[in-house]
Amino acid sequence: MGLLLKPRTRTQVHNRSKEIDMGTDIISTRDDATKNLLKSHHRNIAALLPPQMPPAKFMRTVANTLLKHPEYLDEKKYDRANLLMGILNGAAAGLEIDDRESALVPYKGKLQFQPMYQGLVKLARQSGEISTIQVTVARKGDDFDYELGMKPGVTRHKPSDNTKYGEYTHVYCVINFKDGGYQFDIMSYSDVMRIKAKSPSANSTSSPWKSDPEAMGLKTVLKRTLKLCPQSTELSRAMALDNLAEIGQAQAAAFDLDLVTLNVAEPEAKPEPEAATTNGTTEAAPKGKMI
Repeated sequence: MGLLLKPRTRTQVHNRSKEIDMGTDIISTRDDATKNLLKSHHRNIAALLPPQMPPAKFMRTVANTLLKHPEYLDEKKYDRANLLMGILNGAAAGLEIDDRESALVPYKGKLQFQPMYQGLVKLARQSGEISTIQVTVARKGDDFDYELGMKPGVTRHKPSDNTKYGEYTHVYCVINFKDGGYQFDIMSYSDVMRIKAKSPSANSTSSPWKSDPEAMGLKTVLKRTLKLCPQSTELSRAMALDNLAEIGQAQAAAFDLDLVTLNVAEPEAKPEPEAATTNGTTEAAPKGKMI
């Protein structure tokens, strides 16, 4: 999948690259290999990030994630190129890799980029056509009812004060559009479990299906609702990557690195100092060291 980049000036890309460098410096010096890997791709990261995402902020979330999960830096467990691919996919989607908007989820020795439901909501809002998004659980003990048909929707939902997290009967999503229309979908707990059963990665000890099953239920109904809504390029790519992660297939790049490289202009080369003339003899000017 090729990512079509908006043209940027040489100065914009250069400035965003410097911000990437500043953010990379936050990464622990105990792992210079990872820091150098990210710095070597700072121009690609800067080009992939959408304009509204500050590069330094993105890199801070990456650094915090690596500090939170030091095992991701173990080359015996995870390939560095695979780690970089997950980070670049996060940049292309415009989501912070902070275990809230998106996460790097281990599966069969690889780190898979996965958007969380909060990240999908963020991307959906960027379409410009949505006014509100509500994704909610109906738990056991709630006074809850809904109807389908010509005017589908929740007719009554009064939460109980005695419910427990994770004990839900339904998850539902309501998306209101600026033109007055809306999209509604609802799934029962058993519906969500059938989706989970189709996901090989759900059996992983680090799967969000195990660490936050309620959030995965919300994400499941949200994704099904968003399929019938206008989608930005970033949202469609994030959902495609998530689908691959859920079915246990390897993720390719959600962008074309060659295209990125070609679209990012290199900094202007400084002109060589003019040769000096002494007693009618031309002497070459001294050259600086290559860094």
